[in-house]
Amino acid sequence: MAPQSRHAVVLRHEEALAHNEGREATASVLPQVAVLLVARGADRVIVPSPDAEELEKVMTGVDSLPNERRDLVRVVDTRGELLTRVIDYLSPVSRQAAKWPEDAFAKFSVEFLYELVLGLKYGGSVLSNSVSIVRGFVPIIDPTQFSGEARFRLAELGRLICSYEPALIEQGFYESDAPSASTTNALRIMETAEFNSLVSEAGQIGYLKNPLPALRELRRRFVELIKSPLAKETLTLASTAADASVAGTGSAAKEIFGLALKDRGNFNPAFVSLGKARLSLYRAVLREGLPGASPPPGAIMTFRNQFGLSWLNEGEESNLEEEARARLQDRVRRHREALASLDGLAG
Repeated sequence: MAPQSRHAVVLRHEEALAHNEGREATASVLPQVAVLLVARGADRVIVPSPDAEELEKVMTGVDSLPNERRDLVRVVDTRGELLTRVIDYLSPVSRQAAKWPEDAFAKFSVEFLYELVLGLKYGGSVLSNSVSIVRGFVPIIDPTQFSGEARFRLAELGRLICSYEPALIEQGFYESDAPSASTTNALRIMETAEFNSLVSEAGQIGYLKNPLPALRELRRRFVELIKSPLAKETLTLASTAADASVAGTGSAAKEIFGLALKDRGNFNPAFVSLGKARLSLYRAVLREGLPGASPPPGAIMTFRNQFGLSWLNEGEESNLEEEARARLQDRVRRHREALASLDGLAG
């Protein structure tokens, strides 16, 4: 068996959705997102393709990569065995989830658990915000809607979800467009061992066995670096949302799904987003894969994956970075609410 990649990232395949001359147009994001992930330290991209239709879409994206980079992508679960195990495990919950929000929670839980199991099996972080989504449902679902085995599985699911705590990955970025004195300062900072070390560690945070303490330390170190006179007004902090497990996720999921995982230790995959780079990704896909196309009316970006649509409305573009920071407090509050609600699962 080949050794596992130390810098793997699990992601669901997505298509950019656009309009071209009044017709819907789509293109795989795989060629562009692979570049972004390599820039963040990834040396392997894990993409699940649990059915023939999804596999065809993924291979279209793989074929669009340069020949030298096609082995960067590893296509997995082509028979849907892992997805089937997740669906079967959640079936008691899904059967008893008769109305909103319980039915929506059951649906999003499939996505979260599938990504979690993939991250565990292939030893990588997960490019997704699914844990943040399901966390928001935990305090509002009615546990009295579930009985028997469904309630026990609801309790196990709640434990997995609440083991993840919200955090931010922060990185310094050079933002001056024209050569100037500040340009020189920025380049001097970017050449320092401290800056290079921080960027490298931030890019690899999703692969650590215990990423949450490292996230907090990285944030502190970046803030101190940005405060230095040399960096002032030349480097800024860009924020990316993350969810890192404090403990027990890996062992709990292995118990639930019977995964035979070797050489993982106490590994718990982190869930990490692209942050504001997601909009840049969409624009790059349209420019390179759908020339002449534009976003759907009212949106500035729209993606589609096997589980549904995600989009950003007009007028929200300038708020991406601010929202990443502002929402952390909101996400922390929801995490506390979700933790508190676990005691109510007895009904």
